[in-house]
Amino acid sequence: MAYFRCDGPDWKEIANVDDKGQLLAHLRHAAGDIRIDLATTQVRDRALPFYNAARLVELVDLGWERKNLRLFFLIDNQEVYRLDGSSLPILTLNEKASISLTDENVGFYVSFFCFFLRSEGGPFLILDSLDNPYIPAEALDWLDEAALEAGQLGLRRLFRAPRLFGRSENGDWRFCALVYYDNAVFAADFLVQRAGEIKMETDRPIIANLRCRVNAPIS
Repeated sequence: MAYFRCDGPDWKEIANVDDKGQLLAHLRHAAGDIRIDLATTQVRDRALPFYNAARLVELVDLGWERKNLRLFFLIDNQEVYRLDGSSLPILTLNEKASISLTDENVGFYVSFFCFFLRSEGGPFLILDSLDNPYIPAEALDWLDEAALEAGQLGLRRLFRAPRLFGRSENGDWRFCALVYYDNAVFAADFLVQRAGEIKMETDRPIIANLRCRVNAPIS
């Protein structure tokens, strides 16, 4: 099962000056007060397996004041939805674009949805594998003093891949995964509805007091 990543071969750079210029002009209003410049702003996009036509667009500019900032937009039939850390843009597009979830792409959807859902502690990063570039390297083996004294294990030893556990009686998918949020890692169980609503049924902390958080600002 594939999962959402901000890297990989499915991302395509938009380098043609005319195409890039038209797209940036289309996105400029949605970007708000963040400067977009044809010469310095890099643009990539990719398709998403649960939408027929909508695409995800990423903007990056090394001149932006906030380090590691990336802007993300969903575009469908010229409609622009900026991914701002709330669930509303995704759920709105799900309804308008008739999201199509399957056993094969529901894991991708959960990791996509949770990455763009933000709270004070940052994204809810689904840990699809230990080589996920957003996992801070120092988090893989670090434990606080109390955890070490208790003989607990670090993320590298506790990691387990996400799993799909079939469907509930009303057709919701049951999905479980490790989630890195704030300075902790949780084992979480999700219910995913066919319309794209996601409910985290349970979450159990397995590693706490990490010294680092996921650094992936989108606003």
